[in-house]
Amino acid sequence: MDVKPQPLPKLTGLYVRNLAANLIGNLTIALLNIFTPLDFLKDWRAFLAGGGWTLIPIFIFGAGMIVSILQFWIQRPISSYLSSRAQAEKIHNPLELKARQRLLNLPVFLCLTNLFMWLFLNIIFTPVLYLILDMTLSSLLYNFFRVLMIGIISSFIFFFLIDDFVREKLVPGFFPAGQLAATSSRFQVWFLLFLS
Repeated sequence: MDVKPQPLPKLTGLYVRNLAANLIGNLTIALLNIFTPLDFLKDWRAFLAGGGWTLIPIFIFGAGMIVSILQFWIQRPISSYLSSRAQAEKIHNPLELKARQRLLNLPVFLCLTNLFMWLFLNIIFTPVLYLILDMTLSSLLYNFFRVLMIGIISSFIFFFLIDDFVREKLVPGFFPAGQLAATSSRFQVWFLLFLS
């Protein structure tokens, strides 16, 4: 009886989930902004009415590009391992071990990368808006925390989407005999250890 090898999973689903999480985070904050009757939004509405709305897609696209580039770099051991398997090359044990370790830590690494990217862009973007719009200090703080909320929301959604994808699509190929716990991981989330 011939057993057909299962096709190797593609990592495209990880990028799609990244984009979806960031769009959900932005949509959530946009809805909060629409339904929040605060004076803080006067500066923001004036900015949008004056053509500033064109910068929002550029900002979101830029954020997506930065995270995608970082994500590509973080996923390199996994991608190299999958490429070697697809080309039926002999896989060296260090590459296999590194790919397995990275796979186990992938949701945490990508979640934190996404969160830090939003924080970094917020530190740059908010002062620029402050100067362009001549915002008050309270509007500056309001905007800073709203963008930070986008980062937090999208990062946590991203974590669960990536974790689901990794468990469903990648773990069976990397650990066909199970034994995830047998793979030592160089990075462990210390606060998760307290939960167990």
